[in-house]
Amino acid sequence: MNQNDLTERDQQVAFMKDIYTRASRVIVWIGPAADNSDAVIDYIGTIMPEPNLTEHKSWVYSETWKWDDCRPWKQLSVTQESVSALLGRPWFSRVWIQQEAAVNRETKILCGDKEVNWSQLLSLVWSYQKPDGQGFARDKLSNQAQASAMLVLNIQSYTYEDVPPLLVDILRDCTY
Repeated sequence: MNQNDLTERDQQVAFMKDIYTRASRVIVWIGPAADNSDAVIDYIGTIMPEPNLTEHKSWVYSETWKWDDCRPWKQLSVTQESVSALLGRPWFSRVWIQQEAAVNRETKILCGDKEVNWSQLLSLVWSYQKPDGQGFARDKLSNQAQASAMLVLNIQSYTYEDVPPLLVDILRDCTY
């Protein structure tokens, strides 16, 4: 796609949601291995996402969420600086391509040559949302990484809906 040709770019962007929705799998490449990303991706690959997805879904749909109902947060085996570096990568701030993760049920995150499921990335991010006493790490992640974490949570909330998300809603809600 010629990014400098506004007409062509607008036409192609209009097709993106259909392309990502119909794809059997989407692979999001967030960049080469750097800043201990291999260790972070290896750690993310060990996460069983289902309990975190269940908690997050309950949080999205609950009018009276109680943090006490969450499972205890476990200390990560990687540094928070490494997690911040991973979540601070440019892909997380590129609004137009965030639909990659929102509209496809099997999104893979590729960093260097290591791959994890989107739901496992969500589980990592969700673990950082726990309150004080259970490992809430908002003050330990960089501001960019925290913004990315909130974006991941927001994008994930669209995958719980029965109606496919509209790109305009994703852009409105995920712009920071």
